[in-house]
This record gives sequence, structure tokens and C-alpha cells, in this order.
Amino acid sequence: MHEALLFHEANQAGQVDQFPKNHEKDYPNTHLKGELIDLQSRFNINNFNALSSFSTLYLLLRDPKIQSSQMQKRALIFNFYHWLSPHQPQGQSEQEYFYATQNPPYLAAYQHMTSPSEMRLIQGNTPQIQEILLEKLVALPEKTPLNLYTAPPVLLKALGSGLTNEQIEEIVSKRQAHDLDNKNNLSTLLTKLAIPPEDVTTNSQYFLVIAHVYRNDLNLNVLTILKRE
Repeated sequence: MHEALLFHEANQAGQVDQFPKNHEKDYPNTHLKGELIDLQSRFNINNFNALSSFSTLYLLLRDPKIQSSQMQKRALIFNFYHWLSPHQPQGQSEQEYFYATQNPPYLAAYQHMTSPSEMRLIQGNTPQIQEILLEKLVALPEKTPLNLYTAPPVLLKALGSGLTNEQIEEIVSKRQAHDLDNKNNLSTLLTKLAIPPEDVTTNSQYFLVIAHVYRNDLNLNVLTILKRE
């Protein structure tokens, strides 16, 4: 059995590889280009249907560019939970009334999102919050941990109870040296920083493959989500 390929770095967009190397022009008058994106370099929006993930969303909402009050942020966190959680018939909730009085009216999903863009429908969300969170979230069909190797420092800050710049620098230093490949080193670091082990990984399962084909007046882009076991 072959060991899973580990990616030890990514750019700001989560790109961990480019392809096909040295084969871009194998076909006449055609240019091929592709990239591999680690989807677990971002927080999974569908994790927020669990109370244990409230602190992560709260830390993401502490972005200094977000002008909402603390009360508004707490309400929005609960509205995320309400949108993503299974429906509990108990009469019309405040959220259901809000959605029913929009033009046009709609219902809460009560299930996982298929795209982070769906959060624009959640009560209390604003265009400003939408724009900021879209850069930090992905929608995957099951609970997924954040990859310590490929997540940008701005997202590492939202781990645990909120990391300091010094703690983030420690993670970046260790991942540059590939120290996190060692399970004992990783466990020691997580204990020191009070990060729950289930919240992070060094080996992602979900990736986005983007293939570009350019030929004369043809510009074709194909996107495929892959999951490796």
C-alpha cells in the first residue's frame, strides 16, 4: 500500500500543485493548464452545525473589517446553526418568520450548504461579512478538519481559543521544517496550543482539480472535486 501524498505548502488560494508539467503544448494549437487546490486549506462552513464549532466562527467574525456589534455576531452564529441543523418543528421561529417575509419568501435549508454563497440568505448576514467569509470558507459534504500545512496564517488564528501571532509563527516554522509529519511532534504542539486534535489534519481528503483548455477561440474550464480515502 502506498502512503498518501502529503502537500507541505500552498499559496493563498490553497493551490498545492500545477499540471501538466512539460506537457502544456502536447496537442497542436492547444494549450493545457491545470491546478490542484486543497479544499481543506479553508474552514468547512458545514462544520458550523455543531455547538463545538461556534468559537471558530466567532473568531472568524472578529475580523477588524467587520463592523457588526458583538450581539449581532452572536445572533448570526446562532442563525448559521439554525440554517444548517435538522428542522425541529416547534412553531414558527424568529428566523422562519424573517425568511417568510422576504421578497421573494424562502425557507431555511435545515441541511448542509452546497456552496458558501448560500450564506447570503442567512438572517443577519451582510454583504461585508459575506465578502470576508467567502475567502475563508468552503462547503464540503461532511465534517472536515483544517489542514495545518496548507491553511494561510489568517485562518490558523481562528484555531483553538484564538492563536497569537507568536503561536502562528511557531506553526509556520514547524510546517516549513516538515516537523508536523511526526505524530508525536504534532500531538505536543496541539496540546501546547490547546487545539483539539479533531479540528486539524496534515493530510487532506478533499481537493479541487481545475483544468483549463485554450484552443483558438475556445476557452474551456473544467472543475472536479475529488475525495481520496
